[in-house]
Amino acid sequence: MNPRRPASDKPWQRLVLAVVGCVLVMAGGTAAAETPRAGGYVTAGGSAWLELGEASAQGQDFRLDSQGPNGHACAFRGRLKGGRVRVDTGEPEACILTVQASAQGLLVGTETLPACRGFCGMRAGFGGEYLWPAAGCSHAALARERLLALRAYEAREYAAAATRWQGLLSRCDSTLSFEQKMAMRNDLAVAQLHLGRHAECRATLAPSLTDEVLAELRRTMEYSPMERELWSRLIDAARHNLRLCSGTPR
Repeated sequence: MNPRRPASDKPWQRLVLAVVGCVLVMAGGTAAAETPRAGGYVTAGGSAWLELGEASAQGQDFRLDSQGPNGHACAFRGRLKGGRVRVDTGEPEACILTVQASAQGLLVGTETLPACRGFCGMRAGFGGEYLWPAAGCSHAALARERLLALRAYEAREYAAAATRWQGLLSRCDSTLSFEQKMAMRNDLAVAQLHLGRHAECRATLAPSLTDEVLAELRRTMEYSPMERELWSRLIDAARHNLRLCSGTPR
């Protein structure tokens, strides 16, 4: 009986993205805001991520994506200048995003919420604090590191794969989504199983199958069909792998 590895986490395959309009640089003579640090930011829990480019006279390239329940999402593209991003909606009122420095990253808000809601699915949001993540834990860096772990696993370099997955789970914990954590725990457990580390395998899977976690998942899955399908697969894989780690394949 073979261990189960869920398909790689590809949020863009599960999201209903709103159509994003033409983005313009905000003009005006307001006082210059402090230039934010270029790079990737992530919300606690990993439901939204923001990428800022290097500063120039035209501002900074700005990209924000978020995902909410049942595949709903937000997507904004533009240039940040003077703490603001103006997104053309095709209507008289533009979407104005605001970006301010915070103790741990950036605070994102809006001056025109109704106009900005047009760039989001019904159950998705975008406002709040975006954290400067630990090294290797931005959205882009996380995807690269997971791919390297997967390649090591496929090359049967199980120790190297386990080290990469364990490192991500450890240092990126606060900015990982539930799906990311559960998928990587399954991946790590399978690598540990191949290495004969059965006790470590069981310990890796244990946080995914506590009564509290499963009860919360059941409540969420009641109103979110897409999460129900995804999380059911993750839970089934975790239970299957736990039986293998425990020496009970059936």
